[in-house]
Amino acid sequence: MVEVLRHRYAALLKELSTRVILYQTWSGPWPERNEVEELNRTAEEYSAALLSEGVSVVLARVGHAFLQVRAASAENDRLYPALWKDDMGHGSAMAGVLAAAVIVRVLGLDGDRPLGRILEAMLPAAWRTASPGFAGLAEFGQKGWRDESKGTTAEVMHLLRDTEDDLPLSKYPPGMRTEKRDLGFHFGDILARSALKAADTCEVDVPTALTGGAGYAAQPAAAAPSDSTSKPRRWKR
Repeated sequence: MVEVLRHRYAALLKELSTRVILYQTWSGPWPERNEVEELNRTAEEYSAALLSEGVSVVLARVGHAFLQVRAASAENDRLYPALWKDDMGHGSAMAGVLAAAVIVRVLGLDGDRPLGRILEAMLPAAWRTASPGFAGLAEFGQKGWRDESKGTTAEVMHLLRDTEDDLPLSKYPPGMRTEKRDLGFHFGDILARSALKAADTCEVDVPTALTGGAGYAAQPAAAAPSDSTSKPRRWKR
């Protein structure tokens, strides 16, 4: 990737823009003990590759923002599980809002506006999240997309009928839904603060981020395959 950035993309980027934002991703809901160091290392390598070719770079440390939210679990342990869209580790709608806040900060567009209130207003009333327990003890009112007991479809199911949805139900686990009203008062302030910390510094409270603060169990051990030919589970509707 470093060589591709330096020799393939740098010249093209210089023609298109005077500044490039490097978008940092995340590894999954259970960060490794060296997660912060790895995030910093790769960001520095990619930045150096472009800077050496004369491309101006700013970092959008979204992966660090995820860790900051997890470190804030003692304040609100409902937020971190709500960042995950499915059991494949894709980010939810709330993760998109968090990423947007990081980018707003690195571009210097946040100003004195109440960013937390803005983030809350950007979110829909409910959004798709991973199955219970995927990112911790999800005891905060997650609900199924379908009310199987009554045989009816939840009112928010129309969100998943969008033909542009990148996660068809036949391929990924059915997941749950998180409702904004279940996340408590002023939860947007925690998201905004996490985004600002991630954008302004590469430091994270590692012990707290690893344990997830209050309300999270230790990372579960991986289940051993039944035989050497076992394949990853494919989810069906």
